[in-house]
Amino acid sequence: MFIGYSISDKHIQNIIKDVCLCCRDNIEKIKGNLIFLERAKSDSKTCTESILTYESTSVPYWCIKTDDFGEVYTLIKSERKIPVNLFRMFKEQLYQLTLTGKPTKNIQLIDADKIEKNSDIEFLVGFGVSKFSEKGYDCIERKEILEDVLLNNKNYNANLIIERTMKLLLRDSVFVPIYKYLKLIGINSNQDIQDKNLYELFKKCIKIKYLSNYSDINTKHKINKYSSNNQKYIDDFKSIGKKNITGIIEHSKEKQNKYYALNIIPMLGRSIEEKDKKLLLDYLIEVHNSLQSEVDTASTKVALTNFGKVVCYYDRITYGWD
Repeated sequence: MFIGYSISDKHIQNIIKDVCLCCRDNIEKIKGNLIFLERAKSDSKTCTESILTYESTSVPYWCIKTDDFGEVYTLIKSERKIPVNLFRMFKEQLYQLTLTGKPTKNIQLIDADKIEKNSDIEFLVGFGVSKFSEKGYDCIERKEILEDVLLNNKNYNANLIIERTMKLLLRDSVFVPIYKYLKLIGINSNQDIQDKNLYELFKKCIKIKYLSNYSDINTKHKINKYSSNNQKYIDDFKSIGKKNITGIIEHSKEKQNKYYALNIIPMLGRSIEEKDKKLLLDYLIEVHNSLQSEVDTASTKVALTNFGKVVCYYDRITYGWD
């Protein structure tokens, strides 16, 4: 759109001519989109269509004459468009905001009555739904819980993880780490489990179907349930000279299977030194990153299952209690 310019202006004609020469293959896109807006000398309003011809190219254009440009601006106004890459960034941050309710540098939760007091607001999605973020906890997947236990990168509300997420995950998933979130809400013993009325949920999470009372949890909840019960792996573990994380990982490399250690690491039980816990965490993060790029095969699925078990083992020995 040329605002305030006349088609009779030679400079304007040269500009249009150059545009036509540059866009020979896309000239159809220009047709109908060339508009001249001129100030009318009276209150009369006209809108006429004409044709410009350069060499063998004909380009139709519209000439609008009015004494009120505001009417034209209203007609041609469009909603602000957001570049795709920027929208993807907002989408990712909004997803995290929905899960955590924790504001980021660019996106925050804000009440409707405070909007006018904030002049820096650039992107408004919705307001008046301050409780909506809790609904995101119904959508959290087991793999996200496993990642959070290792990387501590989700900023989840531990109460909502226990009250909402765990109840849903335990319908379909096995081996879901829970001790980290129990510790965050102040649960550090079997008695605390009973006092907080979490006995049934905890029983499901540690996969104990029959339990007479909460005091029997440690008796029934054997830590070796996280390792393979295949006799081959049990015998192999017994043959390892250095029964620690380093020894098992080195043994796994000899097997030329980077995921082999997942089968036997939990056989170490609770008697694992603090430095070995750090080595175990580093190893699990390495496995996590590796599995992210693996092709979905039968062996990968087995590795993912074992990985989940060992993350639960790590969760137990790091955040659990005797």
